[in-house]
Amino acid sequence: MNEYPHIAGVHLPQVPDAHPVELVFDDLTLGGYLLEAWTSQRALLLLHGWGEDASSHLHAARFFRERGFHVLTLSLRGSRGSGGCDDYGLRQPHDTIRALNWLQARTGAQQLYLYGFSQGGLVALLTLAQGAPVTATAVLNAPTDVKDFARTTSFSFVTRYLEAVCADGLWQERSPLHQAGRIRAPVLIVASTADRQVRPEQSARLHALLPGSTLKTLPDEDHLPGETVLREVWEAVARFYDASSLR
Repeated sequence: MNEYPHIAGVHLPQVPDAHPVELVFDDLTLGGYLLEAWTSQRALLLLHGWGEDASSHLHAARFFRERGFHVLTLSLRGSRGSGGCDDYGLRQPHDTIRALNWLQARTGAQQLYLYGFSQGGLVALLTLAQGAPVTATAVLNAPTDVKDFARTTSFSFVTRYLEAVCADGLWQERSPLHQAGRIRAPVLIVASTADRQVRPEQSARLHALLPGSTLKTLPDEDHLPGETVLREVWEAVARFYDASSLR
């Protein structure tokens, strides 16, 4: 779904219908795009997967803007457009909380939402565990137990990367499964049944530990679902957000 292929460098590409933003903090700068709705009290922070950046899911950002959300699609630390180094969920949740605060101040939204794909889903879940004031969250094919993910993925380069990043031994600190008791907001967990990168059992195990969660499976889909199915996922996420806002 990346409309703008990844090019090594500092800056994100210019996009005609999305406003480039930089969130400048004392320790690093995070880049992304802001897509503002005409009037809305709801704002969504969209988080990409490993090897992607803020430009990777602009189709999703546009979809949710059309549904009445202000949308910030953000490059995680260590990704193109942002500073720092990718730490696979260690400090990135703190960055996400700061981005949510920025988004609320910028848009005046009263309700905040999270949507994350793959690593972005892991970061979204860890952000909830840190107590972020989020109305609802949806994740697609998110790792929940990083050590098990490194062991069971079909891709050896992913295993090698995770073992290098997690050489500090902080596997549980990066794993939403081990933080599940601190997650309070409603969560929609979406899992592809044929995912060879993040096994669907990762999603099922988290769902079993979160009484307030909803599990949706995508039969025969791989890690990144096809465009038709992906749009169906967004529709389901939008309905989930709508229902959560009424609770």
